[in-house]
Amino acid sequence: MINAIYNTERQRLVLEMGGVSYYDTPVFDRGEQITNFFCGALLRSGENRFSFSMTSLNAFELYSETNLRASFGRSFIRILHLGLIGDYLVYRSEGEAIYGAGGEIAGGVGNRIIMGTVAYSVQNIGDETYNPIIQEIKAIIRLKENRFGSQAAVFRYDDFTRRTSAELAYSLILHEYVNMGVSFVPKPFIIKIGLVFNVKQTRSYAAFSLHNALGLSKYAGVQYLVK
Repeated sequence: MINAIYNTERQRLVLEMGGVSYYDTPVFDRGEQITNFFCGALLRSGENRFSFSMTSLNAFELYSETNLRASFGRSFIRILHLGLIGDYLVYRSEGEAIYGAGGEIAGGVGNRIIMGTVAYSVQNIGDETYNPIIQEIKAIIRLKENRFGSQAAVFRYDDFTRRTSAELAYSLILHEYVNMGVSFVPKPFIIKIGLVFNVKQTRSYAAFSLHNALGLSKYAGVQYLVK
């Protein structure tokens, strides 16, 4: 689930659940899977927005990761936005658990839709021997919806790996009830394509991404929107 600062829905409540199956290719033997399931809620009260979520990742039954997350977003004079996010993390590998926590602060400008944000996040994963501070800075530019759909770009710098990455995304309105989204990451090259279906108070989506070395991943989810 996203930081509440990016929640541009006008609905009072949004419930969401879904899952991802990563790299379903012959690279891995049959039965070896990496999966991630998630559920959460977005709440709005005036200009205050909240989100609560949980994700559960499992890799080959050898490694698992659970993330509990809460975030807060607030708008001022409708164009200035502030977001805060907190994580509680549990990593398990071969029966051993490592616990950690993370935080992020973000600010942006835009009218109803976030047009630009800059976020700074810190993640502390600790035990007696392994306690790094992983820092990340990211900038998001998201254009206002127009006759062609909407466009966005994400830039990230990870201080732990000393790596800069970018992702470009484009959303196209195919029909009143159907949207199509396409995005790609230049390096390593990843392309993502998905469809979103809007029927009354329900929004469902399905997508896949293709990694140039690891292969195909599949995404599916559903949202229930309460006005």
